[in-house]
Amino acid sequence: MTWDLALIMPFLIYLAVVMPFRLCFANEAAVDTGIYWFEFIIDLVMIALSVSDSLRELLTAACA
Repeated sequence: MTWDLALIMPFLIYLAVVMPFRLCFANEAAVDTGIYWFEFIIDLVMIALSVSDSLRELLTAACA
């Protein structure tokens, strides 16, 4: 649990600050910049965690 908090909380805080700015001002990160790839990695981590949680729930339900 500590690992999840240490990994996810900085991403969530970053997204809570940046996403409203990007949506309100139609300001997108340019491709081939560091910030674009940082946001891309955040998206991948969130998707991977979501999929792993879903798989864990499915396996738990199947084994019960």
